[in-house]
Amino acid sequence: MALFTSSVDIYKYFLDGIRKYGVGSVPPERFNRLINESQLNWMKSKCPTITAGQKRIDDLRAILVELDEAFLHGGTGSTIIGNKFYLPTGSLYGSAKKYWRAAALRAKTQTATEWTQMVYEDSSQKSISQIDPYEKPDSEQGKYRIIGSNVIMNIGEGVTVYYAQFEYYGYPTEISYNPPSNPKGDFADEQILEIVDLTVQTHLERIESRRFPTFAAEDTSKPK
Repeated sequence: MALFTSSVDIYKYFLDGIRKYGVGSVPPERFNRLINESQLNWMKSKCPTITAGQKRIDDLRAILVELDEAFLHGGTGSTIIGNKFYLPTGSLYGSAKKYWRAAALRAKTQTATEWTQMVYEDSSQKSISQIDPYEKPDSEQGKYRIIGSNVIMNIGEGVTVYYAQFEYYGYPTEISYNPPSNPKGDFADEQILEIVDLTVQTHLERIESRRFPTFAAEDTSKPK
């Protein structure tokens, strides 16, 4: 049986969490801001790296989106123009989630049978790859950069990318205590529990930080 079936359940769990520490109620509007801020911070803590554990990868699977060659292709009505394509930030790719973080990119020419794995290249690495022949992008390992809303691909000098597969993490559905819809977001109970616990911690820390200046002011006003 699911622990959270709507944001009402999440809100109640949050209130139970703060009341354990003697903290009073929080209005729904503030809860909505806190929970969605915590959801993004939780996602940042889980964002996979090269050494990421399987749980961290699994935790974000609910917001992992793949744009395959059906979306990213050259030719008539192409989305790849001049070896670049637009990030999913609007309605270009239908109902696909808005881009948050890149996960993986593969590319190939019109006649290639194998995909070229792409690695991200920042501006400092780009200058190195221009002079070091071992760092130059090729059909074995390509390079890509993200500039503004464009993903720019390079799989070798003068080589045209015709197909691409792009995996990315999209922005999550907001959790909102907003009857009668009360969306609970994208994540499963295990992940929501972690997000709510982080929200409780954030709220308690902010209450404490507001109290501290008051205590400090009282202390300095006492006669020495």
